[in-house]
Amino acid sequence: MQIGGACCFCNLEVETHLYLFFACSYSTTVWELLMGKNLVQGMPNTLENVLAWFNVHAKGKILQCISLKCSLAAGVYGLWRKRNFRIFQGSATGHDQVAAGIVAGIRDFLN
Repeated sequence: MQIGGACCFCNLEVETHLYLFFACSYSTTVWELLMGKNLVQGMPNTLENVLAWFNVHAKGKILQCISLKCSLAAGVYGLWRKRNFRIFQGSATGHDQVAAGIVAGIRDFLN
């Protein structure tokens, strides 16, 4: 997907799904905060590498694997939602608030 403008988070590159969710510095910071809650360091920043990483590290049904899977889904959804708030409502919040909201949603889901 190409939206036709600069990334709404960093204004440095053309906004595509791949850039928005995994390569943008704003998104990368959100992922680092989110994965830090899962005690994971060094999240890949391309879709292919993210999927390969998850195929290795998120197999199974133990709590950490479930948490990682939820983090991926909630992270993408949370970033997309934040993007839409910025574009359509002019609402800009910090990456720490976005990550905290995603973590709270995951906790609610897992409880």
